Amino acid sequence: MDLGLGNNFGGSSRDFGGSKNIWHYIGQTFPVGGTVSNLADFPSGTIIPSGSMAIDDTASSTVKIVKIASFDATKTYALNAEVIHAGIAYKCSTAIAVAAAWDASKWTALAAGDATYDDLVKVNGLTKNDLVVDDPMKGTYGNGTVGVVFNGVIYSSRLDNEVPDIVWAKLPMITQFKEA
Repeated sequence: MDLGLGNNFGGSSRDFGGSKNIWHYIGQTFPVGGTVSNLADFPSGTIIPSGSMAIDDTASSTVKIVKIASFDATKTYALNAEVIHAGIAYKCSTAIAVAAAWDASKWTALAAGDATYDDLVKVNGLTKNDLVVDDPMKGTYGNGTVGVVFNGVIYSSRLDNEVPDIVWAKLPMITQFKEA
């Protein structure tokens, strides 16, 4: 729960081990943040990492987290699995049963009409902090709230998942600081 959002009724907190700082500077966040509208997409025990792509709907006080993993050559992929590779979002056009290096012939770039692509073009910020998803949060009265940054400097090389170029183009007030 982001305690800087206001209107946090009830809640709990726990301390976890260290985390990595991904924000060098936070200039501005949306004034209300919001409840994660797609919390059901995240299993209990997972972390929605800071710097996750977010669609902040300030009118409804909800935030949709856009979840798409970076390509990993040590994994296999089912047909239509979605990944980001070299700044582009793709879906698997040929199932990959044996882990291997990137093979462009097995992937198709996402385009308008693909649900994830349509979400990517709506991203208007990146999450400010980590959000640990647990069972109480997913219960009947639970919720998870996040703040969304739209102006700042981020260590983009520290992000858990790559952010595609189409999203960076929509976030001109967030500057990437790329470490070696």
